[in-house]
Amino acid sequence: MKTSTLKNSVKAILVAVVAAHGVIGHASNSNLYRLASQTTSTGYSGSSTTVPVNQAVGSASSQDFRAINRVTNWENMSPNNHPCEFKVKMRHLNNYNDTSADVDIGSNCNKDKITVGFSDTETYVRGIQVCRHNSRVKGLKVWGSKLNRSTGALTNVAPVTDTRPNCSQWGARQYCPAGQIATQLKVQADTMAIYYTGAALVCREVVPK
Repeated sequence: MKTSTLKNSVKAILVAVVAAHGVIGHASNSNLYRLASQTTSTGYSGSSTTVPVNQAVGSASSQDFRAINRVTNWENMSPNNHPCEFKVKMRHLNNYNDTSADVDIGSNCNKDKITVGFSDTETYVRGIQVCRHNSRVKGLKVWGSKLNRSTGALTNVAPVTDTRPNCSQWGARQYCPAGQIATQLKVQADTMAIYYTGAALVCREVVPK
């Protein structure tokens, strides 16, 4: 009799909880994340006086869950040695196996590639630095932030660097504000728009979904 009474009491409590809060056992959104709509632009590393050329990855709603985890640059080989294309790889904050978003800037020159980024499924770009020679991009360095998918916390990780020959002058380091990661790459070129001279990031805050 006491056992039956206890079971009935527990059942009554469960019914009350379900009525107040919804179905028990349903996954909470507390460990799902999105990118806030407000953006912050860093300064340019490398040239900051020439004309903006293009941007990779907009801030449309379809990109609210994607951030940059890799940056690649190519240049045409000798005799020109012009840095001629950038590409960013995007990763979804929640569906971390989704890395389908590749976005290009510039022509598909596909020569002498340099790549910087993070291969694990939790780390996103938060900072960038450009190395140049004769104003032309010759090297890249990026800093990362690792997302704790349980708590939403971001932890800074060591930078990754890749360079070409003649990398001789590093520009200023440019970082996203604390709590933000890069969702867009901006580049600048010489006044004739022949080769790339600098890069910057557009950053957004990681917030609960």
